[in-house]
Amino acid sequence: NLVYNACISLIDQRRLQYAPTDILNNLIRPIIETIGKTGLNKGESKLIYLLNNILSDSLHQSLFISLGKIGHSANCVLTLQKYIDSSHKADRISVMWAYGKLGAREKENFIPIEHFLPIIDLIIRQLANEDHPEALEFSIYALGEICDRRFPNNDIVDEKTASNVINNIKIYGSVFRDINQIQIDKFASLAIDMISGKSLSEDE
Repeated sequence: NLVYNACISLIDQRRLQYAPTDILNNLIRPIIETIGKTGLNKGESKLIYLLNNILSDSLHQSLFISLGKIGHSANCVLTLQKYIDSSHKADRISVMWAYGKLGAREKENFIPIEHFLPIIDLIIRQLANEDHPEALEFSIYALGEICDRRFPNNDIVDEKTASNVINNIKIYGSVFRDINQIQIDKFASLAIDMISGKSLSEDE
């Protein structure tokens, strides 16, 4: 709490909107990342405010990662959706990582699956257009976590949704016919097992 309070005290939200890029990158970025590392959910609203109000997009990746670590609400899920098809590959990679963390079904305090159903559709749509291998990997990762059916008591997607997601991963997860495909195949295999409800080995 002491670290969190110190970080919050350094953020003057009214002035940051027009802060120069060097201030944002050298001062505010480490603060955002530290808020995420605290694991305190109460920081979510502060980070969402910064995401919605800072004009520079140089902090997007740090904001997405920290929101993935401490986000806990439907508002957070909704706020990130406009970045799923961002023109910046780094945004797409980090926002998919965030969705994987936010949507994980094995968390003790998981976000209800109903808030992710529109997100699943948007991620599948992006799968069909994704041209960057790492962004594709983390899109598949996000779908695996959100649609994980290994925990039937934890509010999971229905069989029809699960089947549709698996089919789309199989279709769009094999578009890179080069060295990148090896890693993508690993992500796809793991995601499909999770969505199918199969138990994973300890090293997975």
